[in-house]
Amino acid sequence: MTKRISIPSDDVYTYEKQALDMLPKSHPHYSEIHEHLYNQVRDQLNDICYTRADRPADTAGEDTDFSGAEAS
Repeated sequence: MTKRISIPSDDVYTYEKQALDMLPKSHPHYSEIHEHLYNQVRDQLNDICYTRADRPADTAGEDTDFSGAEAS
């Protein structure tokens, strides 16, 4: 069994706040950076909340069949 190291959720929220405080709203790419930061924080919190076994499957860009039937 491998030991997982994760960032405590309080630190994730602190990181998000500090990153947003450093990002000026007048930045020409503010919305893209904000969206990237949001996704990064969401992924970190997901890692904290779910173990590998009970994490929802990431099916982005995949055509996954969870029915158990083999493709022919």
